[in-house]
Amino acid sequence: MLDYHPDLVILLFVQNDPADSSPYISDLPSYEVRYVIDEAGGLRRFPPTEEWRPTRWRRLAARSAMVRYFMNQRGLLGVLRRLREGTRAGNEPLREGIKATGSSIVEGIEHMSIHERGSKTWDLIAALLDATRDESNNHGARFAIAFRGWRDEIDAPIEPEVVEPVPERDDPHCLGRRMREMGRQCLAPIAARLEIPYLDLTAALRAEVISTGRAHRFPNDNHFSEVGHDAAGKALAAWAEELLASPGHDVAAPE
Repeated sequence: MLDYHPDLVILLFVQNDPADSSPYISDLPSYEVRYVIDEAGGLRRFPPTEEWRPTRWRRLAARSAMVRYFMNQRGLLGVLRRLREGTRAGNEPLREGIKATGSSIVEGIEHMSIHERGSKTWDLIAALLDATRDESNNHGARFAIAFRGWRDEIDAPIEPEVVEPVPERDDPHCLGRRMREMGRQCLAPIAARLEIPYLDLTAALRAEVISTGRAHRFPNDNHFSEVGHDAAGKALAAWAEELLASPGHDVAAPE
């Protein structure tokens, strides 16, 4: 990405990113680059140990709108997961009674509590964001984070959200039943501490839902619909112009 010499790099952060990047809570595939926090608090990198070789059927499925429709919007994916895994959902390795699976690159994970693994996850994310900011700056680009926002909160004006009260002590790292607070409680403070520009898209998306009377996502699918894409695109474009015009855009020139 940085080989294109961009002026601005915006990372769209969504609620499943912690589970997709943290070996403390997920069994990450060995064909991906993986990171852990070392004893000094820095990043330790584990390069891929195998090549991803999807079957012909899997390649076709990944590119098929019909497959996506039945798997996501018609709920077939959820049915298959329940048959395979029971009733788990979300960043489920954090739930009580579930083992720390597949994280052989994390030494001593079997002795970590659920809350320790959640804390380590956000330590890892902070370190990765810190390194990404520095790498972007070194290439003459400013780095910023946009947060997707909680889907049900965004569509609440037309589909009233049922919020189940969950004590913070039960999910202090917002990786389970308090996931709707992830941006406000976890990600925004990290961005502020690292001095990374941060935008929560909730307000812009919610305003579009109110204006159009339509959901910002597809039915039974959390990806943006036309409404969501339009609102997010306008908000990001306006924000990008502000960032590029601000004094903070004067980052180090590329070497």
